[in-house]
Amino acid sequence: MKLGRVLPPAAAPIGAKDIMSGIAGMVGAGSELQRFENELKQTFKVKYCFLVSSGKTALYCILKALHDLHPDKDEVLIPAFNCYCVASAVIRAGLRVRLCDVDENTLEFDLAALKLELDNGKKLLCVVPPHLFGLHAQVQRVKSLVRDLLVAVVEDAAQVMGCSDKGTRLGLQGDVGFFSLGRGKAFSTCEGGIVVTNDDAIGTGVERVVRTLPKYSAPELAALLFKACVIAVFSRPSLFWIPKSLPFLGLGGTYFDAHFPLRTLSGFQAGMSRGWEKRLERFRNRRNENSSKWVSFFNEAGLSRCYSFANHAESAPDLLRFPVRMASAELCAKTISESDGAGLGVTITYPLPLHELPELAGRVSGKFPVAKECAARILTLPVHPYVTEKDMGRIGLLLRRIGA
Repeated sequence: MKLGRVLPPAAAPIGAKDIMSGIAGMVGAGSELQRFENELKQTFKVKYCFLVSSGKTALYCILKALHDLHPDKDEVLIPAFNCYCVASAVIRAGLRVRLCDVDENTLEFDLAALKLELDNGKKLLCVVPPHLFGLHAQVQRVKSLVRDLLVAVVEDAAQVMGCSDKGTRLGLQGDVGFFSLGRGKAFSTCEGGIVVTNDDAIGTGVERVVRTLPKYSAPELAALLFKACVIAVFSRPSLFWIPKSLPFLGLGGTYFDAHFPLRTLSGFQAGMSRGWEKRLERFRNRRNENSSKWVSFFNEAGLSRCYSFANHAESAPDLLRFPVRMASAELCAKTISESDGAGLGVTITYPLPLHELPELAGRVSGKFPVAKECAARILTLPVHPYVTEKDMGRIGLLLRRIGA
């Protein structure tokens, strides 16, 4: 167990001022929620905006609304290498997961495989392209391949709130998009999710679903306040070793849970969002600075056994975590093991592709070899605001020694 300074893999700092704003928001919940919603609509220039308890809940509401519009369609097409939360939201919505392999150099949909899936998609309800780790997905390219006008493109912008590509804000390139406000995202209200769209049919459909969601109960709000305080204190590298040393907390892991709670956002979370635009930009700038340093490092280091996705991206990414593919699964595991021993925050991403998840056994079919390789060989480097030059230097030494 590493004592002392330990970097979390990802972090969106929460301060005492944010928590105090949250407590104040509990008193005037209605006005705080309306303020946050109005600010989001104005900033993103959207007609419809909905505030819920998590990114998973946001996707659930979208899927339920789409299925209500097209009850004869029940398949949701997602990449086989993806966050488990996406698949869990599909199952929670009572729909079927359909998988497509990914491009090994971009982590987006393999376009040739995607075309085949779309051509055989009579039951297809929607396609969900994610901006994985902050790498910009080519959502417009996906939209151009969708010939069925009844198939929606749902933009998974959970990891890129506040980012733009060629002048267009991410989250607004599909028919509907969603963001996450969870721990370790672009900015955090402890937990939370946002749905945005300009489509009237989808917007009114999501509104009907959101109206059915319960609010946080008093005990749940108390637990949320406690959770926010814990995150604020123990996400700091000087103290992160404490929760990191408790395996039952599962910090840094990713888990499949199709029974997650469904709620609307609380006044506490809306209150915590005060000043969100400045915080979002400040955190983004810091992550981009650190990401640029990693890009320079990989350009100069000439590591033959490491592949940096950001160095080969079509557009400048706004990374939440810096993804790197190692030459082998063994090399990946060795790097992560040594990082854990030194508290460097290098971590595995999604340890299994979706088609190999036990929870999806019997629900999905097909082989997705690239996704399988990605799960075994991709790790991420931390770029969040707590990362210092000294931290990056230590990680760089580890990579030079292992990846040369």
